[in-house]
Amino acid sequence: GAIPVVIKPKKCQDPCADQVQFAFESLDATVPELLAPPSGMAKQQPKLPKITLEKFPAEGTYSSLLVTMVASDKTELACTVQPVDRMGDLTQLDVLTPAALVEGGYSVRISVTDSGGLKTVSIESFVVYDGLAAKVVSYGPAMVPTVASAGGRLLQLQSRVSATMANFPQDLSLSSVVATLGADNVRVLQVTDLVKCSAVAIDCNRTRVTLLAPALASPGDKTFSVSAPGMSTPLTFAITFEPPCDFQALCAAKSQLVNYRRLLDAPTIECDPAYCIKATDISAPAILRVSPSEGLVLGGTLVTLQVAGLPAFTAADVKVVAGEG
Repeated sequence: GAIPVVIKPKKCQDPCADQVQFAFESLDATVPELLAPPSGMAKQQPKLPKITLEKFPAEGTYSSLLVTMVASDKTELACTVQPVDRMGDLTQLDVLTPAALVEGGYSVRISVTDSGGLKTVSIESFVVYDGLAAKVVSYGPAMVPTVASAGGRLLQLQSRVSATMANFPQDLSLSSVVATLGADNVRVLQVTDLVKCSAVAIDCNRTRVTLLAPALASPGDKTFSVSAPGMSTPLTFAITFEPPCDFQALCAAKSQLVNYRRLLDAPTIECDPAYCIKATDISAPAILRVSPSEGLVLGGTLVTLQVAGLPAFTAADVKVVAGEG
């Protein structure tokens, strides 16, 4: 326990105004210690994850061993402990899941009594979750750029965002997955089943959903929602939109131009010189194909052109003049 330690001048009488004090924690070297304690489990699992301990009493030297799960509301659930496994200096506990276990946060208390008395160690912040419910396992990137200005252009930067889901419905068509950002729909680019398991497999299925984030001018955290047939509640995750690098200033300092095409194809926040291009590396525009190459004098013919090297990325960047205009 805590031992108060007082430091004062030898000649200072009690009570001494010049003394200082601190608490020194005296530890029992025989108390078992947890080694890489588990952080949680699915409530459907028949056993808790293996609990590994150091300095556990030797076989036959302790009189009782209790494992108790304490919920946030102080409800205590007694667990059945199977015979312990010994691995050299380490001891592993096999603990059966209590029947009344529900989702939530717990403290797992391990109490052992030997000749030295009761010794207790606890796993804090142990989370119990539904192993069959759909949930977001990971997503990224965590940050994407907002729209950018460069060379008088407003670049509508749209980043690819992927989320990996556990227990997501399987074998879905692209059109059956709906993604939204606020009230607006978000384009779903790809749905890939990474791991496929039976419907009763605990926390097994893995599905990656790839979205095309919209071009936003305002920075901040934005919450995406993803839903599919058979899901009662959409899954959500938040991505941060941040203003990107000033690529105009970055590239101008190198006497180069902003590589608009690369920035639109692979948006980034970072000031990466790879997004600059030398003026001499930009090829002159050239028409590769015109179809059809003739039409009625009255007009109305739809003409399709294939052009290489034209520095235009949206219809607003292009001006077409026919004849004398």
